[in-house]
Amino acid sequence: MLVDCRRRRGPRTTHSRHGFRKYTNLLKDRQLTGPHQAWRGGITYVRTDEGWLYVSLISDVWSRKIVGYCGAETLEPVGGLRALAMAGKQLPEDAHPIHHSDCGIQYCCFELLKSKV
Repeated sequence: MLVDCRRRRGPRTTHSRHGFRKYTNLLKDRQLTGPHQAWRGGITYVRTDEGWLYVSLISDVWSRKIVGYCGAETLEPVGGLRALAMAGKQLPEDAHPIHHSDCGIQYCCFELLKSKV
């Protein structure tokens, strides 16, 4: 058996083998015609002198504009919730975007499902 002994350069931000519900991909084969129809959530990390900074981003799929963001010291769901809240503040009243993500635990947890954005 071969073992890959290379060291990971950064932390793993996606943990999708969890017990929370995972939803089907509602964006598959869908044609977007303008902004505020679908958002994509993601997390990236930045190395700092104090450790890692996890940046949660919400972007509009059609325009590719960042509509919400939050930097946090942990991968707890609070970063994603704050980014989603920021995005929701600039959303027109009649818009109800699909929130698309990689099904990581931060996007499938109870706190996010309870949020009213």
